[in-house]
Amino acid sequence: MHLRQQIRDYVYGQLFDNTGAFQNVYKSRVYPVDGKAIATILIYTDSETAEPAGFSESSDRELILKLEVYVKEYATPDNLLDDITSEIEVLLATNCAPLKQVLSMNYTGLNVEFSGSGDKPLLVGTMEYSINYWVENKNPEGED
Repeated sequence: MHLRQQIRDYVYGQLFDNTGAFQNVYKSRVYPVDGKAIATILIYTDSETAEPAGFSESSDRELILKLEVYVKEYATPDNLLDDITSEIEVLLATNCAPLKQVLSMNYTGLNVEFSGSGDKPLLVGTMEYSINYWVENKNPEGED
């Protein structure tokens, strides 16, 4: 399993049932959020860049990880969104070295959008994390 997937799995494990989204956490950029859940979190890879690491056969990589937090049908959606994103920041900052190849995991910002109308409002907060890690070029899984 590629290290990108291991990172997503790690983040999923940290967030599942540990935020106001409860068990509504998914490792996918596409998931229907029209069910009964008030809040849902989607975790996915946005992009990755790689550079050779000196003269070695490894590369330094920067992974951009996105976490979309959906909040709907709630009296104060902005407050719930702020609560959940705060919980995420604490959970991921507390355990910033999930795998030995991960050098850093930094929160880089939040973008909030409103969609929907009438009785189906939907607030979407997209959090972004920059994750720096290294892998041997012949071994992107990062296993020993």
